[in-house]
Amino acid sequence: MELGTKKMGEKSAVLLLCGWLFCTVWTGSAAAEPLVVNKKAMAHVSPAQLVIREVSGMAVNTKKPSTAVDLIPQIIKDVTPSVVGIIGKSSGERYVGVDERYNLMHGSGIIVKSNGWIITNAHVVKDLQNTVVVTSDGKTYKIIKTYMDEVSDLALIKINAAALKPAKLAKSSSNARVGEKVIAIGTPISFALRSSATTGVIESLADLIVQ
Repeated sequence: MELGTKKMGEKSAVLLLCGWLFCTVWTGSAAAEPLVVNKKAMAHVSPAQLVIREVSGMAVNTKKPSTAVDLIPQIIKDVTPSVVGIIGKSSGERYVGVDERYNLMHGSGIIVKSNGWIITNAHVVKDLQNTVVVTSDGKTYKIIKTYMDEVSDLALIKINAAALKPAKLAKSSSNARVGEKVIAIGTPISFALRSSATTGVIESLADLIVQ
């Protein structure tokens, strides 16, 4: 009789322990407070209660690691409308890539004013003939004004367009650091690669490289 009573007492203790653990994890109480090391308080806490507090606290506080969001596709989508392709026929002997049979040159530009002002490189538009600017929506425009500075390799061109999306340019490059990730969007080598993109890092902060 004494043995049966002892077994029943052990079963009741186990059931009570399981029930307490389930309720603690389910309600998210994590034993309501962190485990405090206090010798006087520890004297009234059974080993079973200590296990319950530790296990339930681990179960509730365990969080799944957050999934990192890749922002590059969204950045490309937002910036592409501000990037144009520049295509023309070369009047000189220059490498023209896969479209050499048509003697075509390809380059890129950035819209800086909604009324058609575009920044590009001087070497892109120099000596080009029958030049057209192609926006991201496929519309084509003739260049009506061109200003070049071959020393800085920059050019400012104008097309007869309206309601274009200007690029948001940084006020200063002073915060840029070597190694930061950058995205290049444009029309390299061939018209088939119009609005293509690639990623890389800032290699140097030099404003002008003298060769």
